Amino acid sequence: MKEFIPLDNCIVYKSDIVAFIDEKLSKLINTSKSGFKEYLETNHLSFGLSLQMTDISNCKKYYLQAFKALEISQKQNFSIFSFEDCVEYIISEFISDEYDVIDFCHPVAVFLMNYDKDNNTDLLQTLKNYLFFTTNPNEAAKVLCIHRNTLFYRINKIKDLTGNLLDNGAELSKLYFSIRLLELNGILPAK
Repeated sequence: MKEFIPLDNCIVYKSDIVAFIDEKLSKLINTSKSGFKEYLETNHLSFGLSLQMTDISNCKKYYLQAFKALEISQKQNFSIFSFEDCVEYIISEFISDEYDVIDFCHPVAVFLMNYDKDNNTDLLQTLKNYLFFTTNPNEAAKVLCIHRNTLFYRINKIKDLTGNLLDNGAELSKLYFSIRLLELNGILPAK
């Protein structure tokens, strides 16, 4: 461990190792060249990273952020996870603890989920990748292992089936979040 994080930057707190990492060390830890991820995987360890600390008097806040990132990394079988990447997981937990997840999903996402089940299609995954790679449909097609023309055929089919033109940023954001919410709660397989 001392090869990656200087021991004078660490303390044991509530049976956890808490390390104070500066920007330089954070970049090193997050690069594949450092070997840190492989070290964690080999030793069956997980690592939660808080936002960059700006005020030492708020160290409890940063500890809780790192702890939450660690908790999510263990649930998701990630070796390294940062609080910065936790937003959708935390929101998903809040929603699923109090409500039926489907009630928070955009109607188009729910319709396509059911349509895919009934017709053995993959339109919802197509939409997810189309939205994720908004400026690069070639990459979306590549991830889906389909031709670019097939991608656009499916997107046009989604538009025809749902009546949604997929031309409104707020709608697109809600659709993508709905798909992720379904995946994070195990209603859809994450692909």
